[in-house]
Amino acid sequence: MEYSQVPAQVPAAFEWNPLRGKDYYYTRIVRDLTRKIGTGAYAAGTYLPYEAQLAKQYGVSAYTVRKALGLLEQRGYTKTPNGKGTMVLAPDQINTEQPLLDFTTKRDALTYLYSLQLMVLLSYPVAIYTAPQFCQDDLEQLAAHIQKAGIALTSLFQMISERLTLEPLQVIWRETSQVTEWGFYLAFYPQGADVIRQLNEITVRAYQSLRAGKSTDFAENLADSYRLILTSVQTYMAEKYKFTEALSVPDPKRDAFKDNFN
Repeated sequence: MEYSQVPAQVPAAFEWNPLRGKDYYYTRIVRDLTRKIGTGAYAAGTYLPYEAQLAKQYGVSAYTVRKALGLLEQRGYTKTPNGKGTMVLAPDQINTEQPLLDFTTKRDALTYLYSLQLMVLLSYPVAIYTAPQFCQDDLEQLAAHIQKAGIALTSLFQMISERLTLEPLQVIWRETSQVTEWGFYLAFYPQGADVIRQLNEITVRAYQSLRAGKSTDFAENLADSYRLILTSVQTYMAEKYKFTEALSVPDPKRDAFKDNFN
């Protein structure tokens, strides 16, 4: 009896999505554009690419892009004056925060807070794994990035992600970080420049630890970055909207990790 040749089985790449079943294409576009607006890639007063360009960029239909842009405008990030294109705005506090009064969005807010909690937890193994991957040129490049105006954590996150090649940790880190983009406005704008200043100070400490070869300190400071975002947003939600459920998300403490990562 002869058997046909069976092709070798190739292991499937690890897949994980914390929002499986609800992560629609247009919400991905909204998250990405929100991040780019928040980090200054699309500055206030400039225009986003045309719908056709965005559709090609994201590989979706013009209808999907239009839906995403509609939600972005509803949240106060953009406006479309007389059909001339989509202009980027400084975040509008009234429009951006209004959806928090909606029950469905409150559930999304809890998902966001839990994703920040997970980023705190993931920071330790991610930092320990990637620290040895940074060469001297990488450190010089990172130093230049974090000295620029803006949120230094975004540059550090990007460089860490490029050096995180270990699956499934890489996938979980990337997917979880995408969920945190939901609350980009709440993380940085309502509290003003003070939170960004504190966050940048922690990021600088993380860089200094990385440069000194202190992987555990690097991990602790990276975790502290996400811990600061988590606790500041929790406080804001509870005080501004009496959304006390936000305080139910525990803050992972530093001491719980020291023995495991020394």
